[in-house]
Amino acid sequence: MYDDFKPINRSNSLYQQVAARIKESILSGRLRPGQQLPSESDLAEQFGVSRPVMREAVKTLQSRGFLEVRRGSKGGVFVGDLTQLNLAEDLLDLLRLRRVTVQDMYQARRLLEPEVVRQAALNMSEEQLRELGRCLQEAENTCDPQAKIFCNGDFHRLIARASGNGFFTILMDCFMDVAEGMIRLLKPLGHEIHEESEHRRIYEALLKRDVEAAVQAVKNHLERTMKSMLSLEDSWLKIKAAEVVGERR
Repeated sequence: MYDDFKPINRSNSLYQQVAARIKESILSGRLRPGQQLPSESDLAEQFGVSRPVMREAVKTLQSRGFLEVRRGSKGGVFVGDLTQLNLAEDLLDLLRLRRVTVQDMYQARRLLEPEVVRQAALNMSEEQLRELGRCLQEAENTCDPQAKIFCNGDFHRLIARASGNGFFTILMDCFMDVAEGMIRLLKPLGHEIHEESEHRRIYEALLKRDVEAAVQAVKNHLERTMKSMLSLEDSWLKIKAAEVVGERR
């Protein structure tokens, strides 16, 4: 058992304390890139916190590139490769500052992601297809809005890894980290960003190795998702504008 994780003091930000402790272990070199951490339940026990707190800490570090969550029979929580630290967080800050917009990001995704899916359709292994299917099933079965957000993001990450192109993987990791950050920022936990059937159509095309169908399915998916996110962004901007007016009064 990794013995660097001890129970921590209680406060209103337990997950932040847990995340800070793990981050320090990574930065100090006690945890190295690629190293697997104990299971979620074991980590929660070592820190003396609940599993939801532990899960939130892991997601926080995953969004910043310190941790990577892998699914499947060889899955678990691993220390990230640390090549893109803060990139997604910086982009999310730029979004909040209005230096970049939702439309900017989706214009970039519309250029990149069809080629990512094309390469995945040509290159992905049977095990990668099974892992993608498990991820899709988990997203369809969960009733937890937050879990659904992360499962949907992992669906795109897994396709990028299956493309066989390391740079595509890094870019899609960043895109999905930012997209998840946007969704948390815009607070649409009761709002469907896209229909579940859209991911299933992409998966079924990949399962058949139908390159053109997979590319078309992801293009349609991005168009619908962008419209939904633009609507949420507009609502968020109106809320922020109203808050500014309220502060001035």
